[in-house]
Amino acid sequence: MNKVLNTRPPGWFWVASVLLLIWNGLGGGIYLLLNTASVSELSSNYSDVILEAMAIAADAPAAFAIAIATGLVGSLLLLARNGHARLFFLVSLFAVFVQYFWAFALDGFLGAVSAGAIVLSLLGVVICVFQLWLSGKGIARGWLR
Repeated sequence: MNKVLNTRPPGWFWVASVLLLIWNGLGGGIYLLLNTASVSELSSNYSDVILEAMAIAADAPAAFAIAIATGLVGSLLLLARNGHARLFFLVSLFAVFVQYFWAFALDGFLGAVSAGAIVLSLLGVVICVFQLWLSGKGIARGWLR
């Protein structure tokens, strides 16, 4: 137990953790925007690629909400050096898979959206996998309690 409490994470861990918190915070902002703004407000203020990516996210709103909420809580737990962050990141990744399976496989969005929206969606998956990897590495190295 003392080893875990005395093991300090390196500086890059803190930088990555803060960037993940910002990323998840932006996702929370997009979720709120999708649920509060009108279609005319969205279409006049954002590019087509962003709107397409937001449409993919809005296609399965429950999965999107779960992915964002658990990712945000996981980021906060990562900054608090709490090992439960890994569980939250795992749930977030699962919710992202459900969300994109719904959008791409069941709704047929793959043929209807631009390459930029697909790349932005894949970036979200890559970041979820990175969050899970980082929290696992933190647990293995004793950086997280």
